[in-house]
Amino acid sequence: MSARARFATVAGVGAVALGAGLLLWLLPSLLGLAGGTVPEVATVLAAAARPPVAVSIPGSQTPLVGQSLHFQRVTVAEEGGDRARAVSTLDFEGRLGSTRVSSLGRETTHFQRRVTGWELDGSLAPTLAAAVTALWARRLALESGNPSALAELLAPADREQALADPALRTVLAHPTRNGPLQAWYLRSEAGEITVTEEEGEPLRLHRLRLVPRGGASLEFVFAGSLL
Repeated sequence: MSARARFATVAGVGAVALGAGLLLWLLPSLLGLAGGTVPEVATVLAAAARPPVAVSIPGSQTPLVGQSLHFQRVTVAEEGGDRARAVSTLDFEGRLGSTRVSSLGRETTHFQRRVTGWELDGSLAPTLAAAVTALWARRLALESGNPSALAELLAPADREQALADPALRTVLAHPTRNGPLQAWYLRSEAGEITVTEEEGEPLRLHRLRLVPRGGASLEFVFAGSLL
């Protein structure tokens, strides 16, 4: 093969590779043009849910790592020309450090249209992240014996009674007696999240309720008892 022929072959292969890379880069946009916002956002959501998925939890040095994520009953809605949201049910299995986290509930994931197409805008699972953030903050406050921090995590109507709980006072007086945190099982029910916490050896169970704090930001507080 002559030098000119070899050059032409190499150039052809390079052009094919470049074209393939460009196609992958533009694929979300092409999907949007072909089918509109709904299929493109659904495609981005499905791609982002491939495990492992790291979800940032404020206050925790380690992220919540999703090992199995299933978004189902997905409904996509546009919010203006460059924003959209996907409302779904999320079946989640993962870990926060050594603690198992299992969740089944309603989720709202936000997206923004950029030059290359639709992309995630914020957390893949913001509702789950907000719930685990409240649970983790409670855990830190119990381990440090900090009633002021716990007060901020309680719904105002339940604050006085919950903080006066003799069992809670005992825990705060001896925070080092808390056993290892084994698991949280979260389920969304009628606008609130119920949580079963497994702690200690031998195993102890705590039943907790999380309700929205209210306001512009997505935050949860505890209703009723902290234990």
